[in-house]
Amino acid sequence: MGDAILGIDSLLCVRAEEAGSDDVRIRRGGLHVWSSAGDGFPMPNGAPVVIAKDFFFGGAADTVISLWDADELSADDPLGSVTISASEAGTGSHTKDIIGPGSHYKINYRVGAIQF
Repeated sequence: MGDAILGIDSLLCVRAEEAGSDDVRIRRGGLHVWSSAGDGFPMPNGAPVVIAKDFFFGGAADTVISLWDADELSADDPLGSVTISASEAGTGSHTKDIIGPGSHYKINYRVGAIQF
């Protein structure tokens, strides 16, 4: 298999960890990759958001996407993670649950193969 690209299309907050909403950040491989707002993107229960970000797998067999609730005065709270495989390339759109302590999100994504 050649290299692959992960396209995250959207994220849905089914249940926020905090009362009201979470201030969501997405990390890939431990690095902050979304949102551009330094304090996270506010997501109340039932709120969908378009992400529209692509990430190169770089030859790795899979990648881990994790969600975090941004906190100003303490460390960010983990909201769960999901592993996405490069072997899903060309199989269409997928939705996976990201479940953390007290939270539930759904991530919608696609994986595409890069052919040279």
